[in-house]
Amino acid sequence: MARKKGTDQIRTCPLCQHPVEPGELGLRDYAWLSDALPGRNGATDFDAVFTQNRTGRSLILEFKPGAAPLPMGQRLALQLFVLMGSDVWVAWDSDPQAIRVHKMDQNGQLSSVRVVTKDQFSGMLSEWWAKGLK
Repeated sequence: MARKKGTDQIRTCPLCQHPVEPGELGLRDYAWLSDALPGRNGATDFDAVFTQNRTGRSLILEFKPGAAPLPMGQRLALQLFVLMGSDVWVAWDSDPQAIRVHKMDQNGQLSSVRVVTKDQFSGMLSEWWAKGLK
């Protein structure tokens, strides 16, 4: 997890925005696992995963703030999930009223942007879910 320069803060709670300091994450601060792997391998996390147990479909959502980049390791991991049949959407909150949504293809490329509201994004999720039930 990237730390902000000049502080010990590593992130804020996504629900209440309370600062989270080193040590407060417990096992969820999985950086300690990186030493168990060779080279530059490490863990990544995804923000949401939806699965339809009956159909075997899955959708992985990754949310990024503002103009934050999608790290290469995370892009490669998400691409692998696309190759295994999952749908992957990466979304940036460009402002409080708009979400920029990209769908990832099998080459790890992000589709052209679709700018939506939170309600429209929820509608996209509902459509994704319903499509798998047909």
